[in-house]
Amino acid sequence: MTKTSRILTNNDYPIFEQFIKPYTAEAFFLRSNAARAGLEYNGSAFSAEYIGVFDDTRIISVVAYTWINSILACAPDVSDLQYATPLLKDIIVKRGGKIEAICAMKPEGDLITSALNLPTSASRKDETEYLYVLEMRNLTAQFLNSQTRPTAAKDFDILCAWREDFNIQFLGAQKGDELTQFVRDEITRRTNDGELFVLETMDGGNIVSFAGVGGFIPEHLHIGPVYTPPDQRGKGYAKFLLAGAFTLQNNARGGAVKTAGLFTENPSAIKTYETLGFVRNGEFRLNLIREDFRYNPSML
Repeated sequence: MTKTSRILTNNDYPIFEQFIKPYTAEAFFLRSNAARAGLEYNGSAFSAEYIGVFDDTRIISVVAYTWINSILACAPDVSDLQYATPLLKDIIVKRGGKIEAICAMKPEGDLITSALNLPTSASRKDETEYLYVLEMRNLTAQFLNSQTRPTAAKDFDILCAWREDFNIQFLGAQKGDELTQFVRDEITRRTNDGELFVLETMDGGNIVSFAGVGGFIPEHLHIGPVYTPPDQRGKGYAKFLLAGAFTLQNNARGGAVKTAGLFTENPSAIKTYETLGFVRNGEFRLNLIREDFRYNPSML
């Protein structure tokens, strides 16, 4: 049967959801963004142009080019992405050629990077991380009694400073006004969405760690970032912070949370997550593209 591809519309949401649901942890951003903003691009936060590859009427892979110019993909048979990449190239060029990142499980990320013929010099950071997934029923109970709470207005300045440091240290971001504004907008939005949590000292006087835990899939939580300032590291704070955040989110969702997932390559972080009950479940490619790079197929 002939495979075809086309831009998805909101009318396709039921078959998109049917396709993507089994791959929630691997393709969290695809499913969560679509749940919040639908399948039609309008330039607003979380919206994207979605390309579906079809086998008859059944979706068999999806690629998205998002509102922040990142590329996301899910393809159980990675070779199916060849039917989507011509449309993807056209969309990127039409929107000015900027690519912020390619974020996908490694087979999909490798194929897209190759199909776009991106030079190595286009990347400011290109690494393989690991997907870790936790079945909530396996969460290690000893860490559940913690001083975790949702973020509040009084935390704003310190969280912005910590998030900037995280982006510079772990994502290769450049310090400056653009990063500062991006972080302030993110902290504001995620606080309003109830996705940010902090761990307080026992006397409630100071916060010593923070994490993003959320997304728009009732049964699944995505974790990131997780940050403890350098002078507080090595004390096991992240374990208590995350266990507490999982409990708070699960309560807020009426007990619906079944799984949690994250991406990391940091050995000390991996040890923390495995202690909580996370299990490795594949490799993820994070290819962050230089700010000044513009995609132009005729020049590659």
